[in-house]
Amino acid sequence: MKYIFNKAILLNDTYSVFEYTKAGNKTTDFDSYSNWNASYILGKDVLDALYARCEKLDITAKMTDEDCRNLQENLNQNGMLNRQFELEKEAIKTLLAYDNVYLFAFLDEYNMICDLNNYKDVRHYGENINSQILLRMCHKEHLLIENYEEYCDNVYKFYTTYDYDALF
Repeated sequence: MKYIFNKAILLNDTYSVFEYTKAGNKTTDFDSYSNWNASYILGKDVLDALYARCEKLDITAKMTDEDCRNLQENLNQNGMLNRQFELEKEAIKTLLAYDNVYLFAFLDEYNMICDLNNYKDVRHYGENINSQILLRMCHKEHLLIENYEEYCDNVYKFYTTYDYDALF
């Protein structure tokens, strides 16, 4: 409710939209709003240009203090990943207890996710993926119900054992 009754949102953002519409102007629809897809090139080549891969360590070299720090950092990141999966599973379980919640999940769309040609950068995929997701939701595909534990276990296994080197 903070968002609805936020004075700044109401006066600065919402009011201007009402005035704009009242003046006879047409507001942007959600298919056009913030649509950047035509302005960017998608694909692995774009990602390769944006992402700098760390050099592999010489496995014959003696372990240094920096290596120990890197090892600890990697272990901490893995712990964070495990925690993230556990939190997600608990959130799904909690939300599915409500009759009015329909929860869809697409982290098991491995072919879609791992196809680097779907991305403009390391975080944004093309609008065709949005369209695929909406169609699948419309057909009630990827709807989590009693299968959520199996879904979570499969996703965890995939992302923790994936050969990330294959991306390069």
